[in-house]
Amino acid sequence: MKLINILIILLVLIIIVPINAYYTSEISINSNIPEKNISFTINKISNYDNYNISFTHFGNIKNYTVVKIFINNKEIYTISKSNNNTGSGSYKKSISIDITNYLNNGDNTLKMVGNNMGAPNYTPYYKLKNIHITEPVKTPIPTIALIFSSILITIIILNKNYKISSTYIKG
Repeated sequence: MKLINILIILLVLIIIVPINAYYTSEISINSNIPEKNISFTINKISNYDNYNISFTHFGNIKNYTVVKIFINNKEIYTISKSNNNTGSGSYKKSISIDITNYLNNGDNTLKMVGNNMGAPNYTPYYKLKNIHITEPVKTPIPTIALIFSSILITIIILNKNYKISSTYIKG
């Protein structure tokens, strides 16, 4: 009985919970390395409308420095002191961005570029940490079939419980 309940819970979680399609711990740029590219592969699910990238960003940049984040050479986010969206030291900023329209089915590139990173007697840097790109669970069975199966299993279990309970009452 408990096993069936656990199976139902697992089926519901499979339907609801997204998984990480890609994860990397950190990308960093500085005055010596002002541009960094990372390649990754995603097999996009057709008609799915929500692929998100989330990351924490922080660093040490000057007023004239601009850091841009790209997916497949399309700009998705700009960081600068003039935009008032920089994170520094223990003050780190986390963000999530919908990148569905920027992803290719297959090979993709995440790029971080720092403009005007160099300065005399100054060592600027900027980092993205805990980078996650999430996508839905890919199941070999259509989601409607999973939902229908879950409902059917629940009805069968409830029906069995009712018959067992009424047997004890009569006996």
